[in-house]
Amino acid sequence: MNKSIKMYQTHQVNADVAKADKKDLLIMLYDGVINNLKVAKDAIESKNIALKLHKVDKTLNIIEMGLLACLDRKKSEEVANSLSNFYEDAYSKIVTANINNDGKALEDVRGLFVDLKKCWEKA
Repeated sequence: MNKSIKMYQTHQVNADVAKADKKDLLIMLYDGVINNLKVAKDAIESKNIALKLHKVDKTLNIIEMGLLACLDRKKSEEVANSLSNFYEDAYSKIVTANINNDGKALEDVRGLFVDLKKCWEKA
């Protein structure tokens, strides 16, 4: 990709994050998981292991450093615990799918995040 385009896209993402509220940030993180899992699944099918590893790593980082790290247990411990369990289960399934080159399992996890994103968009 052209370096100028990449810089513009990075700047645009930073601008979007700066003006987003908590719900919008959460949806952006879900979009990151959803998009990375799609590319990782496609990379498995095309036997592009380097791309698969890169996208799985990005996905796991989003879950660990974004979604799990920002849970607000003070606001609602029950919701935070439920989401934590969901994210940890998804993380485990993604690791297993990565080890087994299981695109179907990645697609299944991706579908769960699509459903969760839809719920947050309606909230």
